[in-house]
Amino acid sequence: MGTFAAVLALRRATPRNAILITIDTLRADRLSCYGYTGSQTPAIDRLAQQGARFSVAYCDVPWTTASLASVLTGTFSPRHGVEHFYNRLTDARPTLAEVLKTKDSATGAVVGSYAVDSVFGLNRGFETYDENFDTPQFRVPGASIEDVPIVMDNGRDAQADSITKKLFNNAYRPDREVTATAVDWLRAHKDHPFFLWVHYFGPHERITIEPGVMQGERIIADYDRDLRETDSAVGELLDALDALALVDQTLVVLHSDHGQALGEHGIIGHGRTLYEEAVRIPLLMRFAPTIGAGTVVDTVVRNVDIFPTIVDLLRAPMPEGLDGRSLMPAIEGKALPDAPAYMELIESTPIVLDIAGSGECSGPSNWLGVRLGSWKYMDASLAAPCFTGASRYDLDMLGINPTKPVGAKELPAEQCPDLGRHELYQLTGTAYGKETDNLNQFKDGSATASHLESLVHDIVSHREKSAGFELDEEQRNKLRSLGYLQ
Repeated sequence: MGTFAAVLALRRATPRNAILITIDTLRADRLSCYGYTGSQTPAIDRLAQQGARFSVAYCDVPWTTASLASVLTGTFSPRHGVEHFYNRLTDARPTLAEVLKTKDSATGAVVGSYAVDSVFGLNRGFETYDENFDTPQFRVPGASIEDVPIVMDNGRDAQADSITKKLFNNAYRPDREVTATAVDWLRAHKDHPFFLWVHYFGPHERITIEPGVMQGERIIADYDRDLRETDSAVGELLDALDALALVDQTLVVLHSDHGQALGEHGIIGHGRTLYEEAVRIPLLMRFAPTIGAGTVVDTVVRNVDIFPTIVDLLRAPMPEGLDGRSLMPAIEGKALPDAPAYMELIESTPIVLDIAGSGECSGPSNWLGVRLGSWKYMDASLAAPCFTGASRYDLDMLGINPTKPVGAKELPAEQCPDLGRHELYQLTGTAYGKETDNLNQFKDGSATASHLESLVHDIVSHREKSAGFELDEEQRNKLRSLGYLQ
């Protein structure tokens, strides 16, 4: 740190507390403070008006568990090893909660859905981790609700089966319940330095199973309504900070784990592509003594920058080996050099890709990508089992996303990775640019494409393995009591 920067850092007011607010499946371009006029979000807008808004922010993985592992470790997915919802965070890297505990902060989390269940390891460092889910994401009218645990130590198929069952039972809890529990935690810890993570299920799709009813239009129509309800729950949390006289002592950071396709590229949902609607996220920070009201940062930033920015502001020890960097220089108006916003998607849910020379192919896909400055590069390749020559595609339960190919030829597994495409776009300015509004400028051997591709492969070269699912005795006893283990 240079002399001037060091002096500036010493002059910064230091928050006593920090709150990290995560809203699942929230697109930046559906917030009023990002220019959207279709729905009003007064509570979230208040944060933007009172603090800093980052106009171009990206997650690295459009899956909840993996993206939040990146947030809580300050490292990209290849480095922490969580690529999907069937991985568990290793103990190799310190979490944000563990780092802030070194400042003698009380650490608590109130989380809203099964994707951040403690079985995935995101609870490391939290003294309390409240994960009482009570509501099905997939609702069958008249069906009873069970307490279903996620089974992790009997193999991936058993895990997938238990998650599927959980979706129809205790998958999440309403946002107002999350706020009520978080406010209770704040009241109990207001006289001591604290770090609180509050995770909302937010406008994530919810499905009511009705024979013959297509879900796609309903999900799109419900998105803004659900977001208004989330905004109201966030408002109650912010009001509690006012009532408890904690505002001037507390850094508040609000972000999303990933975005959501609402019909773009023929898709509803996430976890299928790395297009803008899936990976662009909002990022807001408020701490009045240090962050100027109405600050707007146009530099491209990443979810992995949240960790080091919080640590920097709270003056906690900064771990080595982070992929993220503190955003305080940009908040203070200084230039911040471009840094790669890496992104990946390993084994997406099935998707149809139009591949030059092969026509439409379908199957799960692996995506690697990066944005640097105004340029965005993506490399998508199919993973086995993949198919070609389909005459048509069945649709998933949402009634829109193509899945199972009909009349298609299954290709040899070793051939699937060779079927894919490269894409290169220039997304100018800070508007919520979409790749389809720009021409694919990829050309083999071009300097820009080669540079971005090398950045991607350098990050991928550090890929680490996720941890195996070894349950502790308390978790095993719970599973035994519910009949899932002998």
